[in-house]
Amino acid sequence: MAGFGNFLGGILSGFLLRNGFSVTIARKAGVTLFAVLMTSAIPAVLVESAALSIALVSMAMLGYTGCLANMLSMPADVPPKNAVGSVYGLASMGSGFGGMLFTLITGWVVDHYSYTPVFIGFGLMPLICALVLWTLLGPLSPMAEPQLVVTA
Repeated sequence: MAGFGNFLGGILSGFLLRNGFSVTIARKAGVTLFAVLMTSAIPAVLVESAALSIALVSMAMLGYTGCLANMLSMPADVPPKNAVGSVYGLASMGSGFGGMLFTLITGWVVDHYSYTPVFIGFGLMPLICALVLWTLLGPLSPMAEPQLVVTA
């Protein structure tokens, strides 16, 4: 089910762009919608039924990949074309370090408490991310290519 999120994330933002919405609205709306789907991780850890829990985790993972599809396209929308590779490289490095850190934190939380706080965090963090996108990140518009100034 998670694999469909990749397609749905692109389909949603593409649909919004084709219908006259700005890149900013299309990307941020996609992230927000799929972040809301990720909140299904919270009840997944609280329900008694294994089948329902699996369905809720599947929905959360669909939300994760849909959100990721929109977030991964943002660097291509903003920096100059000659800097996109560097931006992706830095973002990937940060993602790797973040993955290592959160793996350690997750293990510690599970050892000392349970999976419940981990699932609650997984459900709430994307909403915080969406809030940050809407409040702190300005419009997604291409930056101007740097111009070489030659003085004689």
